[in-house]
Amino acid sequence: MLRSISIQNFAIIEQLELDFDRNFTALTGETGAGKSILLGALGLALGARADTDTVRHGAERAQISAEFDITHRADIQRWLEARDFEDTEQQQVLVRRVVRSNGGSRAWINGHSATAQDLKALGAELIEIHGQHESQALKTPASQLALLDAGIDHAVLQSVQAQHRSIASLIAELEQIRQGADPAQLEFLRFQIQELKPVAVSAEEWQALDQAHQRMSHAGDLMERCQIALDAVDDDDRGALAAIAKAQAAIEAASRRDQSLATLDESLATASIHLSEVSDSLTRYIAEIDTDPSTLQRLESQVSQLHAMARKHRTDPEQLLDLLEQLQSRHDLIANAEQAAEAVEEKLRLAREQYLQMARKLSRERQKQAKKLSTAVTSLLADLGMADGQFHIDISFDDTRKPKPDGLDTVEFQVSLNAAQPLRPLRKAASGGELARVALALKVSTVSNAIGTLIFDEVDTGVGGATAQIVGELLRKLGRDRQVLCVTHLAQVAAQANHQFAINKVSTSEKTVTRIRHLDQDGRIGEIARMLGGTEITEQTRSTASEMLTQASKAS
Repeated sequence: MLRSISIQNFAIIEQLELDFDRNFTALTGETGAGKSILLGALGLALGARADTDTVRHGAERAQISAEFDITHRADIQRWLEARDFEDTEQQQVLVRRVVRSNGGSRAWINGHSATAQDLKALGAELIEIHGQHESQALKTPASQLALLDAGIDHAVLQSVQAQHRSIASLIAELEQIRQGADPAQLEFLRFQIQELKPVAVSAEEWQALDQAHQRMSHAGDLMERCQIALDAVDDDDRGALAAIAKAQAAIEAASRRDQSLATLDESLATASIHLSEVSDSLTRYIAEIDTDPSTLQRLESQVSQLHAMARKHRTDPEQLLDLLEQLQSRHDLIANAEQAAEAVEEKLRLAREQYLQMARKLSRERQKQAKKLSTAVTSLLADLGMADGQFHIDISFDDTRKPKPDGLDTVEFQVSLNAAQPLRPLRKAASGGELARVALALKVSTVSNAIGTLIFDEVDTGVGGATAQIVGELLRKLGRDRQVLCVTHLAQVAAQANHQFAINKVSTSEKTVTRIRHLDQDGRIGEIARMLGGTEITEQTRSTASEMLTQASKAS
């Protein structure tokens, strides 16, 4: 339940802190005093769209904080824990929202930074709001279906939605296969494959070919430079090997007199071995280098052909074999498209059969809920002054329709509001006041047992007299098991409340602010008398107000 709310600089509310009790609380006041602004502030704290226009004129930011008691809500406690929003005692949740006048907003849950989506998800578990405009929305098929589905097993609906996604995915896959199975594209792929197959080489083959071509193209220069190096190493008189041999002889003679020079003799011997290996390698390289012009011509032709093919396909020569494999895979896929399409079509047929089975199950669940809801709403209509009122939910299942995420049902709310009148669609049969009462009956019949706080914003529009008292009694009854807040203009509804706040607007030459007072018994008598008698409050209207409160208290 909602414990308290703190509001700063929101619309025409400058500073406000309210504590709320259990049961039924009425919010009353003149039109325009700011009753719905209070609900707007609560909605903002629970993730509604942040608008800079809601920041009080002249203020830098608006701030709304709301505290909820979740002592018996293990589901919310688990939700908070899963998202690291829990508090130390797990018995409350505090939400805070700040909106800056220059744009942007921030949000917190139990002191932890949160997103507006986090607030919205949490708010959906804490509060249900029935606004004064929801009655009109009730005329739309989508709203009617959503209201009916609120009372069924969501796992059944989710299975239908999941199967519909599978069907959509298979249809897209089949379309892609059919679009790809183009005979002209298949023929072009064959041409490309035939063109590439004789010449394409792997990256390793290209590297070897390119090195061989480079070697033969510069064979003369390579032989000349290698011969210079060989002469420098192994010339009989001036080569490095001859010089090292002289050095070895000198060091060997010297080491006979000084043994410390023996290590130099070993180093020179090692150097001589390495240079001998270099000499042998150079000799073999010079002897093996190919200078045949025909071989060079063949290599140049092959390299040139690979470069030309790579340019044509906008790739590198070493990538041609990979490209060939890709083209072959695409060719095979298109060539086998008919078989692939048949396989996907079979999957699609099975998916549609499964969807139809699930949709039938969903329709049966809706039929059961429709019967239950029709009985409950019809009973409440009698309580709301429509003794002859009948409510019925018509569900028609059409397995020839194109699969939809919400199944194959057409749902229509129907009413008969007078004796001997046939059932007619709700969107055509009900006036504004009648529609408001039907909407209230539906809201009461479908309210979740888990939701701890229900808020009604002028749901009594279009009713009065004895019916207004029945509406109040109904809200008081709802308030026995949960917290109910109701914005109302009707004294009969307010008198049934367990608690009451009076909201009024105060204007000065400098500013206009909204003030809210929690009323004691005498204050309630005065406020209800005002609601009964307007600006002039007489002893008679006060007496009537007092009697109404007494009767409501006795009834509970």
